[in-house]
Amino acid sequence: MIQGEIPVAASERAIGLAERVRARVVLNLAPVVDYADAALRAADPLVVNEVEAGLLLGTSAEEVAADPSAAGRQLLDTVRSAVVTLGAAGALVAGDGSVELVAAPAVA
Repeated sequence: MIQGEIPVAASERAIGLAERVRARVVLNLAPVVDYADAALRAADPLVVNEVEAGLLLGTSAEEVAADPSAAGRQLLDTVRSAVVTLGAAGALVAGDGSVELVAAPAVA
C-alpha cells in the first residue's frame, strides 16, 4: 500500500521492488502527485476519489461524478484496476475490462 504522502522517489522504488517479486501494488493517490507512467501502470488497484480521478484524467470531479463508468474505462487505459470512491453515491470498481458501480450502504 503506497500513498501520495510518501516521497515519489521512495514510492517508485518500492513499486519497482514489488514488481520484481510480483507483489501486488495498491496505490492510493491521495494527494495526487506525479508518478512515472510505469508506476501508475503497476497499480492494482489505483484508489482515488472523484477529485483525484478528475485531476488524473484532466477533467473535473463533476464530470467524473456525472459519468463514473466513463472515468473508470479511461483509468483502465493507464492502470490494471481502479477503485473510485464517490461518497454517498458509492464506489466504482474497474478491472479486467469491466466497470461496476457499487452502491454505498445506507447509514442510519
